[in-house]
Amino acid sequence: MSDADGFEDIHRFSKDAAFKKFRESKFGTLDLFSKRLNGAIKQEESKALEKLNKMRPQTPRSVRPSTPTTRQSFSIGQIAVEILKCSITDLPKPDIIINSVGTSFDLSKAKMSRVLLSHIGPKLQKECNQNTNPSTPNYRVTSGGKLSNCIIHYVLPSARYRIEESVMELLEKCDALDGVTVAMPALGTGNRQIPVKESARFLWTAINLLNRYRNPTTLNCIKVAAFDANVYQGFVEFFNSPPKFTGFPTHWGNVNRGECRCVPLNSELEEFKEVIAAFKASKPDIKEILQVERIQNPGLYKMYEGKREDMVDKVKSSFVERELFHGTTKATSDLIIQNDFIAATMYGQGVYFAKTSKYSHRYAIPEPERRMFLVKVLTGDFVLGNTDMKEPPAKNDGTSDAYHSLVNDVSDPTIFVVFNDASAYPKYRITYK
Repeated sequence: MSDADGFEDIHRFSKDAAFKKFRESKFGTLDLFSKRLNGAIKQEESKALEKLNKMRPQTPRSVRPSTPTTRQSFSIGQIAVEILKCSITDLPKPDIIINSVGTSFDLSKAKMSRVLLSHIGPKLQKECNQNTNPSTPNYRVTSGGKLSNCIIHYVLPSARYRIEESVMELLEKCDALDGVTVAMPALGTGNRQIPVKESARFLWTAINLLNRYRNPTTLNCIKVAAFDANVYQGFVEFFNSPPKFTGFPTHWGNVNRGECRCVPLNSELEEFKEVIAAFKASKPDIKEILQVERIQNPGLYKMYEGKREDMVDKVKSSFVERELFHGTTKATSDLIIQNDFIAATMYGQGVYFAKTSKYSHRYAIPEPERRMFLVKVLTGDFVLGNTDMKEPPAKNDGTSDAYHSLVNDVSDPTIFVVFNDASAYPKYRITYK
């Protein structure tokens, strides 16, 4: 088989895949069609090139590093998952490598980071230090040397209940970077000592969430490099017999799609402690925490995640969403839980959210208990607001896009205003005195 024949096949496979994508998908904009078309071409070219390389006779000059033979392959929607018993550096060059790091981003402290340093050199740490961005505290992107097109150095959340959605956002970033193939370790199974099948569940749920709410445009294959035999076996066993996907975070438990629930959290739970730590961080005037409830509203969650994915590719700032506070009354809090954020007008005629609980405390009316929400808010790209604004203005950047939210101070915003109920999801209601 000649190279010419091989690349003719690549062109044919890519063209067929592109038209298949076009027929199966609904495109709202030309940009989305173009991105998905390019994604289909890259996916099929990658597959065809791999097939071509296997069929080409090996000579001393064309010999590639040996490819691992111990592997299991699975499909989740349009994403292929390969579990391989090898090191990440043994894999054919992927588009993106995910490197799990600590919050200091010190690449000398973890085994995989040290391996990457040995291949790429000290410039990797220097680049990682320079690529700081306060709005993306959980990852930094660097070049990948000869190992990959780029490396995402990723901080796994300390609270396990956050990991699934965080990994989904990580894969979302890979898709936004036009990564067709992504290589990663079994996240958390090293220094964090997360049980192997729990780590596998985090990845499996994240991929399902990504497929459900984003429909990836380029991401095609995730390769999990599991050098340890027990880690490899645990991942294979989980992916061979995964649980039923509910469409919602696993820690919600069994979900009735038509039912909105307020789930009281036990004060011993890690989840409860993290919510209270965030609530107390700005030192609001409180005497007693009475209750923390997790809000499980399947309909609102689905709308929120759908809107989030519509926004991701349009946001020029690094933050798509933030966790903010909203103080209110008992009656209004009940309405909010049922998907009805009531408009406030201090910085426009939308719904206000504050960076600190201390600010929102003044709006949590004592009855005699006070109520405040910790909320996921799609703040996106923002602009200075005023009380007369009924919606965010256009960006004036040559597109028809508008800003996503209004703020009180563009350089250091502490108040955000959004204008659509689906732009905010009330994660927790805190009742206190």
